[in-house]
Amino acid sequence: MGLGPFSRADIGGGITAVMVNQSLLSPLKLEVDPNIQAVRTQEKEQIKSLNKFASFIDKVRFLEQQNKMLKTKWSLLQQQKT
Repeated sequence: MGLGPFSRADIGGGITAVMVNQSLLSPLKLEVDPNIQAVRTQEKEQIKSLNKFASFIDKVRFLEQQNKMLKTKWSLLQQQKT
């Protein structure tokens, strides 16, 4: 009778002792340093503020371009009147 992938020769060895490292069984203490956590939170807030500022600058540039275009159109319309 077959035993799947094992033959009788594979089973005949007996029980082997197992070594256990007890220090690996204790839970890890992965506490985050509150100072590091505070710095990361502060950095995230600074990045958010910088992103808002960059967005504001982009909007200002867009509005300046629009303003320049409108001034040019207005000037052309004024020239057509005269």
